[in-house]
Amino acid sequence: MAENRKPPQFPSEIARRIVSMPGGLQGDPVHNEGHKKLVVGREITLAGEITDCDVLVVEGTVRASLQDSRRFEITESGVFEGKVEIDVAEIKGRFEGELTARGRLLIRRTGQVIGRIRYAELEIERGGQISGDVQVIADASVPRLTDEIKRSRFAGDGDTGLHLERENDIRA
Repeated sequence: MAENRKPPQFPSEIARRIVSMPGGLQGDPVHNEGHKKLVVGREITLAGEITDCDVLVVEGTVRASLQDSRRFEITESGVFEGKVEIDVAEIKGRFEGELTARGRLLIRRTGQVIGRIRYAELEIERGGQISGDVQVIADASVPRLTDEIKRSRFAGDGDTGLHLERENDIRA
């Protein structure tokens, strides 16, 4: 009787199923094509120059210059001293130096930013701190009214060359 038994048959679909394992490489953003990320861990100190890094996350201490990067994050335990030119910066820890955020600068409630700061957009949560020489990056394509007035007055004609439609109507 035992000789007539056949092994159990499993559907062929089971053998072809791919299972995602936690901790596998396929979902890890570090391995995505074109994505370069540097994480400076707690109790690590890094000094030097950092370039061509898409994302820099600072959990420890960094004394460096950062260029040609897209995103910069300092965690609550992180400290960065140096010069940074970046698209987006998120500060939860301490930054001291020269920071240019071509896009957005976000200072969280635990963040502290000190130095020469330039930004296109700024958001500060309640409790966040910013001090030093702080300026908005002006859009160079938009002429400033005061600059046009100064140029015209320095030309010696005294006329600004800027007239409202009503002024033109009155003069006519």
